[in-house]
Amino acid sequence: MSEAHPALMFMQSNGGLTDARKFRGKDALLSGPAGGVVGMVRTGEAAGFERLIGFDMGGTSTDVCHYAGELERTYETEVAGVRP
Repeated sequence: MSEAHPALMFMQSNGGLTDARKFRGKDALLSGPAGGVVGMVRTGEAAGFERLIGFDMGGTSTDVCHYAGELERTYETEVAGVRP
């Protein structure tokens, strides 16, 4: 896409981005925690930290994560009976 029409992308539960036309709400159930971990890691690394604990309290939920030098992946998750 040109600069006049930037791509609209959405964060997914896996931490990746997808084009708005391919976006499905069920694929973003855990996008906040996924995006939060990535942001925490980049900020922590820039400050010289290799081991981190993240805490994200929202209006309806709280998420806690840790980072010990590499991002971990979870391939099967279920939230409230839904597999994102």
